[in-house]
This record gives sequence, structure tokens and C-alpha cells, in this order.
Amino acid sequence: ASCGLSKAFVHKGPVKRGEGLFPHDSREMVVVEDTSIDPRIVYPQEALNEGIRSIISLPLVHREKVIGDLRLYAENPRQYSNDGISCLKMLASGTAVVINDARVLHQLKDASSKTIFFANKLSHDLRAPVHAVQSMLAVMDKGYAGDLNEKQKDITSRTINRLEQLL
Repeated sequence: ASCGLSKAFVHKGPVKRGEGLFPHDSREMVVVEDTSIDPRIVYPQEALNEGIRSIISLPLVHREKVIGDLRLYAENPRQYSNDGISCLKMLASGTAVVINDARVLHQLKDASSKTIFFANKLSHDLRAPVHAVQSMLAVMDKGYAGDLNEKQKDITSRTINRLEQLL
């Protein structure tokens, strides 16, 4: 996600893995004090055209694995203070938690919708045969297939009731 950047800059082109400013481990932090002279900038002219002169990239870490980066851009060449870096590290840590929670929520919603779909399908597939059995038993219970003795009537009535409960 990005905020405050032009679409042209966001979609300027590909960056190969290992290139650019992405932190590769949980302790690495990438600081560019001046984009006009830093060789790590993959698209230096686009950064200058966007008005970006300084960048800091901090890893988003979840369970000791880098899942992304939090990158902040500044209009002027600058150095970052220890207090500023500490604050940004806390922000990156919280952002990683939020991203992970959003992923888990998405997975839960997906699993829930699959469970609901399965339950609806199962319910639908079971209704037709249960209705058929219930109809046949009702025919027998009413005596249309011949007379039933009291024990047989009791069994068919109880079975019909159970099928109604099941439905």
C-alpha cells in the first residue's frame, strides 16, 4: 500500500529481488540520506521527479520473518535521529502485527465461507432422500399400503417424528 505517491511512481517498473532498499533481515534498516547520490536507488530520476530526496526503509517482522517493509520518504536530504528511528521501529512493529492479523482474518473468513458452503450443500443433498423416506413412511402410517399393527404404527410414527426433527 502507499500513500502520498503518484501512480506513475508506484508503478514505475520492476525491482528484482535483492535490489533496491528492501531490508533482508529483521535487524536491517536501510537509510538513504540523499537519493540524488545513493547508488542503491533503482529509479533515481523517478525519485527526484517525485520530489523524494530521503528514504528510510524498516523491516516489517512477524515471527522473526521479514514480511514486508515500511518505507518513508522525505522531500529533503536528511539524517534520522535515534529517537525518530526508535519511533519508526515501533510503528513498523505495530504495522506487522496489523498486517498479520488482517491475513489471519482473511483466512478465517475464507475457511468460514467454505464451511458454510459445505454445510448448505450437505443440508440440501440430505433433504431430498429424507423427504422421500418420510413420504413413504407417511403412506404406510396412513394405511395406504395395507394395515399396520399397533407396534408397526408406533415404529412408523416415531420414525416420521425423528425425520421431522432432522429436517
